[in-house]
Amino acid sequence: MAVVSALYIYPVKSLAGFSVASATLGTTGLRWRDKVADRQWVLVNADGRFITQRQLPQLAQIQTELTDQALHLHHAEHGSIAICYDYDVSRPQQVTVWRDNVKGYDEGDLVSQWLADATGKEGLRLVRFGDDSVRPVSTKHLWSGEQSQVAFADGYPILVSNTASLDQFNRFLRTKELTPLSMNRFRANVVVTDWPAWQENQTSELSEQANRYQFALRKPCERCPMITTDQQTGARPEQGLPLKALIEFDSLGNGSGAYFGQNAIISRGIGELIEVGDGLRADS
Repeated sequence: MAVVSALYIYPVKSLAGFSVASATLGTTGLRWRDKVADRQWVLVNADGRFITQRQLPQLAQIQTELTDQALHLHHAEHGSIAICYDYDVSRPQQVTVWRDNVKGYDEGDLVSQWLADATGKEGLRLVRFGDDSVRPVSTKHLWSGEQSQVAFADGYPILVSNTASLDQFNRFLRTKELTPLSMNRFRANVVVTDWPAWQENQTSELSEQANRYQFALRKPCERCPMITTDQQTGARPEQGLPLKALIEFDSLGNGSGAYFGQNAIISRGIGELIEVGDGLRADS
């Protein structure tokens, strides 16, 4: 039986996240104390298009912290700023995430200036997913009758990864004289252990052992240059080599590209608690 070995929440897309011992399963993914959702905020440019570490790897250096009242952003050289959970509904902002247009709410000029100072990039805006924001998951890879919601994650509310798969890929990297990667390069939400390597690619459902919740694994996660970014420093020490190695490794065995982890929806258990140590039963 697979075991949940780590849980991660990323309040702001492409900024640093943090590990938690437990989280609530919300309609758009993991929630911290049932207050804040994973990827509830996003950075956008002047056109409202989302900005990530793909364009600005230095975003990895901005730490996030959640308190009962506010989201806090921290930078080693530029201090901190707090963003209250209450937001101004008079500042709607359309956000484009890939092909989706999503209604959000701009968090104001002060945080925009702080982001400019921290990143060296002018014109960034912080936008939150509002209480009335809606973004359905594409049904392209869902099964008949399935539906789900997502905030500002790339496309799915949950990303599942497997420690044994990373161990095997790291052995391959060593044969190429490349540096092994830590799991944080892949920015998963749910990390599982005690599972055969790449079993996630042959699994359609992961159910908590007492059937309190279930994840439907629906699409392998295609990786981008973000996996080449050191999540502590924002540097890309080996440029695109880890990504090229993942393409060569061919985890799906069909020559289709660089894949690691599985995108999932929550098919049962909205409102339930997921905890590190939970046992998961895999169904193909």
